[in-house]
Amino acid sequence: MRESPRIGADVLIGAGARVVGRVQIGDGVAVGANAVCLCDAPPHSTVVGVPGRIIERDQMPDPMRHRPGHHIESSPSP
Repeated sequence: MRESPRIGADVLIGAGARVVGRVQIGDGVAVGANAVCLCDAPPHSTVVGVPGRIIERDQMPDPMRHRPGHHIESSPSP
């Protein structure tokens, strides 16, 4: 019987965060600092708080979302 969590690829777990029990964390999830994740998190979502709750779900992941200092302009340059 599996008692440990399963963590997907490209997951960010903040400092002091806890993932407890038979929880599955999907690919690309961000777990906030000091959050306590007690339930499954779908791919590309954000979990915060105690107990952890999902506050954001991305339908299409943005590859530049977690890259500080990078900016993508929406209009073409002349």
